Amino acid sequence: MAHVCEYLIIHCIDFRFIQALQEFMESEGLTGACCDIVSMAGAGKNIVSPGEEKERDVFLAQVDISKKLHHISKIYLVQHMDCGAYGGHAAFTSLEEEVSFQKDQLTQAKKILENRYADISVIQILAHITDDGVVSFEKVKI
Repeated sequence: MAHVCEYLIIHCIDFRFIQALQEFMESEGLTGACCDIVSMAGAGKNIVSPGEEKERDVFLAQVDISKKLHHISKIYLVQHMDCGAYGGHAAFTSLEEEVSFQKDQLTQAKKILENRYADISVIQILAHITDDGVVSFEKVKI
């Protein structure tokens, strides 16, 4: 018997937004048996600008497995602000620069994934984390 789910969610391992991500998933109807979930430091960084090629291989292997075993048709790719894999806020001269960079990373990842998997669409999400721990999610459109 085939196990089918529609979505794969790929997000960073950062503990600061996991609870809010769960709530976001619930609001989007993405809980229960309808999605696979992969947590990797830096999320899309692993495919766009990996530190080592094996990071890209691990990322793509997870997508391949989800596609092969569960026949996913959509990927939610979740990046977040102040991501340590990118150097956090300190790696940028301004919040605007960081937002622009993260959106560019999401766009590049979307193009790579949709070129490799023509039958899968990618939904880009940028999580904003304030200094007092408030998290909000923005769907990014290209």
